[in-house]
Amino acid sequence: MKHVKPYALEYGLMVATLLVSVLGFWKIYFGESADPNAFHHLHVVTNAIWLGLLFYQLRLVGNMRFGDHRRVGLAILAIAPLLVATTALLSVRSAYKGIVSGQCDFLIVQNVDVLISFVPQFKIEGPETFYRFGTAAITGQVICVVVALLFVVKDFRHGWPLLLAAVFFPLNDVIRFSLDKHKLIGPLTEFVASGNQPLTFIASFGVMLALLAATGMLSAKRRGATP
Repeated sequence: MKHVKPYALEYGLMVATLLVSVLGFWKIYFGESADPNAFHHLHVVTNAIWLGLLFYQLRLVGNMRFGDHRRVGLAILAIAPLLVATTALLSVRSAYKGIVSGQCDFLIVQNVDVLISFVPQFKIEGPETFYRFGTAAITGQVICVVVALLFVVKDFRHGWPLLLAAVFFPLNDVIRFSLDKHKLIGPLTEFVASGNQPLTFIASFGVMLALLAATGMLSAKRRGATP
């Protein structure tokens, strides 16, 4: 336990992420109109693998097994492209469903369904409560930024990437508002929906794998060039 305490914040974030993930899929699997499909299963499995890897690596670091941590980290060459590829696939699937149903995919940029579904103050109960969607989105963004700032305060050198990631959430909202203002949500949905789903998966996986491999090779070259 003595090696766990220095990483209490990291463990807390992982547990919170796991809880949010469970809540996010709860209605899909156990709600009144639960009807999970193969795409949902794929998303659940890939996220479970990703979270499992993060938990395991955090445990290795906590036990001072840094060599094992680096070796296990090589799994990212397969898991990260898989996560990106399944997300891209689901984006195309979501957009396609929006086109088929005659509705634009307004969640194509950001999804705050967890807060909307489980926090009473954010539940959509009719046209007069649509504003709660925006409230839920802002609340989620604030939570992400606060959590990221905690990591920055704890360790700026290793915590700033979390802050960078958190900034992407309000940036997504700015993009969404801009698209909506210029009536581009519909065209964007049609463009994404037109993508070939298997090809999208393969291409996304390949691009992410190539980027990760290139990053690794560049790092190796720098280490080799160091006198």
